[in-house]
Amino acid sequence: MVEIRRMGPQMGVEVTGVDVKRLDDKSFAPIYQAWLDHNVLVVRDQELEIPDFLRYSRRFGPVVPHPSKSTRHPRIPRDHDARNQQIRCGR
Repeated sequence: MVEIRRMGPQMGVEVTGVDVKRLDDKSFAPIYQAWLDHNVLVVRDQELEIPDFLRYSRRFGPVVPHPSKSTRHPRIPRDHDARNQQIRCGR
């Protein structure tokens, strides 16, 4: 079961009980609204391939590389180059 709880008094929510790779539109809607309402969203305990991460991220809007190359993934300079790479989030 998806749970969304505030992380602090000013901004931020934590989402638990969800696998972002399997979210349908109905389940995604409250997560998206929480992001709009609280500006910062943390989804814990996800194990994602880079294409999974990008697919989930695109649900919030266009994904663009950060202007600073030092913050980009070292093997994936642009999001369309992402293939079969694995990242771990929220551990």
